[in-house]
Amino acid sequence: NEGQVTKSLFVEGGFAEADDGRCTLLATKAQDVADISADDASARLTTAQEAEAAADENGKAAAAQEVTVAEAMVFAASNRAA
Repeated sequence: NEGQVTKSLFVEGGFAEADDGRCTLLATKAQDVADISADDASARLTTAQEAEAAADENGKAAAAQEVTVAEAMVFAASNRAA
């Protein structure tokens, strides 16, 4: 499988760096994209949007970050390779 993607990971709260021979991952959470349920990702997004709408000024930034993560998770689940 040289030069081919063999696994796609959803990285939350961190970063990944890949070069020719390896991938370095530093993250709060990472999971195989194949394990992300589109329904679960959509539910997470709905919950995050509701929390953002209800958040006070002190919680707005964290709530907005959760919406961003949930949107990315929905995208990953919807666009994973077959």
